[in-house]
Amino acid sequence: MTIFNEHGVPDPQRPILILPGEKPVIVWFHDKSIFYSNDRQLVHWVGPDEHATPYKKGEGSTLMVADFVSARFGWLKGKNGESARVTFKPGVNRDGWFTCARVVQQLEDAVKIAKETYPEYTHIFIYDNAPSHTKRPEDAVSARLMPKGEVQYFPRPYTPKGSTEKVFLPRMEPGKLPDGTAQSFYWPDDHERTDRRGWFKGMAQILRERGLHNVAAKRAECPGFKCEPG
Repeated sequence: MTIFNEHGVPDPQRPILILPGEKPVIVWFHDKSIFYSNDRQLVHWVGPDEHATPYKKGEGSTLMVADFVSARFGWLKGKNGESARVTFKPGVNRDGWFTCARVVQQLEDAVKIAKETYPEYTHIFIYDNAPSHTKRPEDAVSARLMPKGEVQYFPRPYTPKGSTEKVFLPRMEPGKLPDGTAQSFYWPDDHERTDRRGWFKGMAQILRERGLHNVAAKRAECPGFKCEPG
């Protein structure tokens, strides 16, 4: 990766070392900015008889601009002017929110442009740790809100605001047992108890299958998160 000096040019004192088969690295930073319609300062000369004009209070409507920038090439652009830049009006009754799905779509567009435009480089895309940048896959394994006992559905279905229809989320993908084999978190469809087929096993059973019987007997959560020592 090229190291730039305080003048913004490649530092001749610290040249990059590229081994056979390697490519130089270009780092692209995700730049996301919010602009407000009233985000300005008005300064001008006025006559002695002019009075202050009232302006609407508040920061005004917002406009979000998200793009990728590198020290080497500046803003990401394709050979024919293609861009992954997103101009977005966040908010209710506007464009909504810059969700993880939109973040992923923008990244896919950026990767395509970078690879086609600069194939001689290895590209790294860097984001900050905003929640929309750290979302797990819908079926990722997660112990968050996981019930200790078996339940029919987990993750639990929910009813969106303004709707009467329940939304059922995807099942979690299998975990791995200590020997590396897959561990399903759901009872099989041919379970001996027909009323439990396809149910979520619960934390206790998942732990027992992993040989952690002593842990399975513990509380999943202490009242008020205040557990007795030991």
